[in-house]
Amino acid sequence: MKKHILPISNIILLIILLYNYLVGDLSDNKMGWTIFVLLLLNTFWYWKKCFYKSDEDIKEENRKKSEEKFKKEGGIHIELHTDFYKNGQKKFEGSFKDGEMDGLSTTWYENGQKSSQYHMKDGKSNGLWTGWYENGQKSFKHHMKDSTSYETTYWEEDGQKTFESLKDRTTEWYKNGQKMYEKIWEERGETNPKLINLKEWNEDGSRKENKGWNEDGSRKENFSKD
Repeated sequence: MKKHILPISNIILLIILLYNYLVGDLSDNKMGWTIFVLLLLNTFWYWKKCFYKSDEDIKEENRKKSEEKFKKEGGIHIELHTDFYKNGQKKFEGSFKDGEMDGLSTTWYENGQKSSQYHMKDGKSNGLWTGWYENGQKSFKHHMKDSTSYETTYWEEDGQKTFESLKDRTTEWYKNGQKMYEKIWEERGETNPKLINLKEWNEDGSRKENKGWNEDGSRKENFSKD
């Protein structure tokens, strides 16, 4: 840990400055003002060195944290990885276990707004994956299992929902908020799920005619084509 005390050079400059002030008029003394400016610059440089963290300093801190966690986890190598924008704002932070992404990962926009947050296990997406627009509005939400999405929702930047895929149904909306279609599925977990109900709308809200489906969305008899 760094000790934030004045360096010896500052102490020497301060002594010279005080001596010069006592023996002469500082306002008319060029040497005194020169020493004063050097004192300020030296102090600024020193305190910046104490408090400013370079990329190398941050990497070293993360390495030490990783080593500590490595010991606690009984030999499993876990490493926290962090990337930054040029302005110092965090860009990415996530943990790796034995070289594979594992645990919570987060990304940010350059303005500091969170961009996405997701969970990984053994290099695969598992759990909730959420994204945001730069204005803070949620852009998407995925429920993942082994890098496969089984529940998904998307939003426009103004907050309007545009698409949603749940366990038994899929719905899409026009930009004006009107439903475009709604599909209800049977055996959604299968490779080729069966569509059992379909409703479609025009952008003005009126129902679309579909020769294979009834008004209530059920399939017409003797019509097998999806």
